[in-house]
Amino acid sequence: MMNYIIENKEAFQIIGRTETMTYANPEFWRGIVALWDEWNGNDLCAKIGNKYSSDKPGYQMEISQPMPTAEDPLQFTHTVGCIYNGAENTDGYSITTVPAGKYAVFSVPQEYADDVGQFMGKIIEHLKSEGHELAGVELGYFTGPDSEWNDGWQAWVLIKD
Repeated sequence: MMNYIIENKEAFQIIGRTETMTYANPEFWRGIVALWDEWNGNDLCAKIGNKYSSDKPGYQMEISQPMPTAEDPLQFTHTVGCIYNGAENTDGYSITTVPAGKYAVFSVPQEYADDVGQFMGKIIEHLKSEGHELAGVELGYFTGPDSEWNDGWQAWVLIKD
């Protein structure tokens, strides 16, 4: 059994890098890995976080949101970034709104530190098996300096019920 809590969250924004992807491409996960490689390789966490984040330095988030179109109903956006403080975005980073709503919040076990996507799959299966209707927004909140592991890593899934 997976332990989680249900939390009502207010809307907020993330500033960072966003890419549009599609589940129709079985290699979509490579785009997510490339975003993280750019994030870590170019020290974007520090660059963006120090200037635009309202959170503690090094805290980072990623979010996948469905963005279906008539041409591609499986299209989604994936963003890696920091909680946005509202400062003027003079560097042209993308700003993504995390919708308000009811979220199932899970702590991510350390054995999934290198593959949070696999854990997200287990979360989604678990929530569906309990009868929750999902709203399509998946969010990871990594609450440690840069990518250092700690007990604060969370996975959030927006639910409709």
